[in-house]
Amino acid sequence: MTAGSRPSCGERTWRWLSQSHDGAEFNVPSKLMNYMAYGLPVLAVVRPAARSRLIEESGAGWVVDSSRPERFPETAGEVRDRISGGDGTDRIFGVGGSDRISGGRGRDNISAGSGNDRIAVRGDGQRDTVRCGRGRDRVTADRQDRVARDCERVSRPRSRRGRRR
Repeated sequence: MTAGSRPSCGERTWRWLSQSHDGAEFNVPSKLMNYMAYGLPVLAVVRPAARSRLIEESGAGWVVDSSRPERFPETAGEVRDRISGGDGTDRIFGVGGSDRISGGRGRDNISAGSGNDRIAVRGDGQRDTVRCGRGRDRVTADRQDRVARDCERVSRPRSRRGRRR
């Protein structure tokens, strides 16, 4: 995972970290370091401190200020609606709502489900399969990718002769 990028919630499960007691701003829990070492995404409810900067600047996850708990559902929704595959072959299933799905590298099989989804499978050189479901969906795909007819808008790279296939 590169600095500044957000983790995904495809096959991996995100972890919740909550600390609001006095002195919490001066320590970093070892479980946070373990989650980051394994590349597990984190949703942290903490006071603003070095720990929140560590999570945000490293791209390890999302932070909700413990003094503003009303932001938790909004942030949790952001986590749920972004799904990415890894470097291998992935089976990705979207959930209800407007998801942003990225296949990653490998031969991916994506079923977006209902909602107005955005699906990206372009650029990995593998033959991916995409099914969209109900809603107005947008797919960016390579020429060799299989995209179902229920995907409303499909964008593919131009052929060498300048026309779309």
